Amino acid sequence: MIVSCASCGKRFKGTSGSRKFKCSACGNLFTFPATAKSPAPGNMLCSNCWTEIKSQPDLKSCPMCQQKLSPQHGGRASEESSALDAAGKSHEGQEQQQQAGVQTGGEQQAAGRDSAAQERDAALLKAEMAEARAKEAEQRAEQAEARGKEAEQRAEQAEARGKEAEQKAEQAEARAREMEEKLNAYRQAALTALEPLMPEFNRATQALATDIGSAQALIGQARQHLAATSSPNDRLQGLAEMQRLETLLAELKTRIEAMQADLNSRFQAVLGGGGEG
Repeated sequence: MIVSCASCGKRFKGTSGSRKFKCSACGNLFTFPATAKSPAPGNMLCSNCWTEIKSQPDLKSCPMCQQKLSPQHGGRASEESSALDAAGKSHEGQEQQQQAGVQTGGEQQAAGRDSAAQERDAALLKAEMAEARAKEAEQRAEQAEARGKEAEQRAEQAEARGKEAEQKAEQAEARAREMEEKLNAYRQAALTALEPLMPEFNRATQALATDIGSAQALIGQARQHLAATSSPNDRLQGLAEMQRLETLLAELKTRIEAMQADLNSRFQAVLGGGGEG
C-alpha cells in the first residue's frame, strides 16, 4: 500500500493496519488503510483518519483528528502497482496548476469572503458541539449528584433503622431487668413467709408421728388380746379398744387435713402478696 501525506504529499510504502506513522517531512500522522482511498472531485482525504472533507483553500487541519491538511496534496492510498502510474499523472497535474496563472483581484476577494464565511460556519459548529458536550457533562453531573443524594438517603434510613433496633433492644433489656427484679422480690417474699413455718411444721410432724406410734401400739395390743382369749368379755374389750383406735385415727386424719389447709392458705397468701408487689 502506497500512502500520500495529506499535508506535504510525501509518499510512504507499508502494509494495512491500525498503527500510526509520522511523516519524516512534516511530522504529520498517517495510517495505512485496508483498502485504496481516493477522494471524490472537489473533496480531500485526511491521511490519518481517512475522513473525506470538502476541499477549501483555507482548510489547514482535519476537523475530526486535527491532523494537518493541504489542498494541494490531500491524502491518498493506492495499491503499489497503480501508485507508480498515478505518480506521473499527479506530477503533470501539479505543473498544469502552476501554469494556470493567478486569479484576478475580484476572484481572490470572493474566495476570501467565502473562506471567512466557512470559518464562521466552522466556528459556529465547533461552538455548538462544545455547548452540546457541556450540556451532556452537566446532565451527567446532575445524575451523579442525584445518585449521591439517593445513596445518602439510604444511609440515613439504614442509620434510623439501626437506632430504632438499638432502642428496642434497650427497652427489652430494661423489661428483662424489671422482670428479674420482680422475680427476686417474689423469691425473697416466699422465703420470708415460709421460714417461720418450718419450725411449726417440724413440731406438727413430730406430734403426728407420736400419735401414729400410739395408734399402732394400741392396734398391736388389741390384736394380741383378741388372739389370747376366747371369752366374750375379752372380745368386747377388744372391740372397745378398736373403737378407741378408730377414733384416734380419725382425729389424726382431721388434724392432718387442717394442717394441709392451713399450709395451703399460707402459700396462697404468699403468692397473692407477691403478685400485688
